[in-house]
Amino acid sequence: MAAKSAAPAFPAISIPTMNLDALVALQKANIEAFAQVQKIFADAAEVAWQLQMKRFDAWKAQAETALKGFDPAKKPEAYVKDAQAAVESAVADAKVVVEGGVKAQRDAAQLLASRFVANLNELKALAA
Repeated sequence: MAAKSAAPAFPAISIPTMNLDALVALQKANIEAFAQVQKIFADAAEVAWQLQMKRFDAWKAQAETALKGFDPAKKPEAYVKDAQAAVESAVADAKVVVEGGVKAQRDAAQLLASRFVANLNELKALAA
């Protein structure tokens, strides 16, 4: 008599169900947040670039004026006011660029942190 071979019994695997629509919405929100962060940094870079171009044009105009109006008979102290004004203007522009960069970083960090918290809350809700 031939023995019947029993098919091996595999344990039942419990696969949790997932709400794919919720996961897609979560990922879409993440992509939108990162797009906003990119825009924040792109806007800050544009402002910095415009200030640098303004500064370059001002230096060019100052150099042209200085070369045209240079009088070797004048003492160097006569040019101190112009040099001081140029330095003060450059420092003011640099301050604007730094403040803009700090604001952009703060805004981006706040946006990403709030998105991270929202991700955790949404994932908790999906897991429940």
